[in-house]
Amino acid sequence: MNELLIAVNAVFPFLSYLLLGGAAKKAGVVDDDFLQKLNTLSFRVFFPFLVFSNIYRVDITGLGRGIYIGLCMGISLAILIGSWIVVPKLVKDRSRAVVIIQALYRGNAVLFSIPLATSLFGDAGAQAASLLAGVMVPFFNMLAVILLEAFRGGKVSVRDLIRKLFANPLIAAALLGLALAVSPWTLPQIFRGPVSTIASMGVPLSMFALGGRMKISSYRKNARVLILVSILRLVLFPALFLPLLLLLNLSVEEWFSIFLVLSVSVASSSFAMAANMGGDGELAGELVAATTMFSLPALFLWLVFLQSAHILVL
Repeated sequence: MNELLIAVNAVFPFLSYLLLGGAAKKAGVVDDDFLQKLNTLSFRVFFPFLVFSNIYRVDITGLGRGIYIGLCMGISLAILIGSWIVVPKLVKDRSRAVVIIQALYRGNAVLFSIPLATSLFGDAGAQAASLLAGVMVPFFNMLAVILLEAFRGGKVSVRDLIRKLFANPLIAAALLGLALAVSPWTLPQIFRGPVSTIASMGVPLSMFALGGRMKISSYRKNARVLILVSILRLVLFPALFLPLLLLLNLSVEEWFSIFLVLSVSVASSSFAMAANMGGDGELAGELVAATTMFSLPALFLWLVFLQSAHILVL
């Protein structure tokens, strides 16, 4: 099945980065101190370029037609609020609770959405998925900053929270990208190549660092959490919101793009953010790795179901 091949092609690079990092650590080429510094470098340097690049390239003129984008933002916000209420009652360790909350609402809006939507629906799918991903990436980042700051060090005043929010390199990058996107000026051609190249380094380096820091013993310790979050993230949440998507007057490209955001792995950048903002970086990394590995069979089964039930007619 062509859709399966696309899903494999989307996930395999991430798994390769993880395995390479693990192999390098086992061979003694890198150590924990280097991997920690590499993760910090990704968060403070490379990911801001990635966020800037994503938001700068958004076609702002298409936002007026993007009612489905607001719907995706609303669903993600509802998951965040519900998780914020429930998870801390079940998980008393705030550093772990905040990581679980982030994993539940924050899907990888880029990993599967654009290649799958393009393969299934051509240019119309590519446009819908690209516009959605371009908005949801900075939106997820902004929510993550608010969430992580609120859980770090107890209560945070609104004034202090706003100050820290705008001091965050990812938010600053998103605002700069938005400013350029809505302005009549464009990024000079001489800068576009370097910006694109630097942006492309963030995810591979972060996942390499994650692979080097993974420990099987820790996976066993967190197995229950990893399995539960994976089921919620990849199966239950998409099943819960699928009827709503089908009831609304959305095109197939639009509802399927939202469905992909809800049904794919935890965003890889959530590991770097959690590790640098007071969350349990080890658990955050394991959630990214576990949901990335489980997302391939889960997405394949979703595609089979949607087609067999004639919900998705190709």
